[in-house]
Amino acid sequence: MVKNSVQFYAGQLNTTPQNLNAACRKAVDQASAEVLAEFITSEAKRLLLYTNNTVSQIAGTLDFIDASHFIKYFKRITGQTPQSFRLASQ
Repeated sequence: MVKNSVQFYAGQLNTTPQNLNAACRKAVDQASAEVLAEFITSEAKRLLLYTNNTVSQIAGTLDFIDASHFIKYFKRITGQTPQSFRLASQ
């Protein structure tokens, strides 16, 4: 399961969020939160395009508390809602 938390991945790598952020900035010149947001967004797009899962199911898969939070997050990053992305891509 995907986790939507830099702190979780820092713990998995046995480091601090600050050190993970520094490593991401050095490697790809982005903050760790930005790297994670790109991954979550690309995974959301994949799930929207290639599964019949509802937006609520995808939100749960991607570790969002509820679908509305996921919808706001997705729209902030992509400029469209998950449903409109799915419809436009068909």
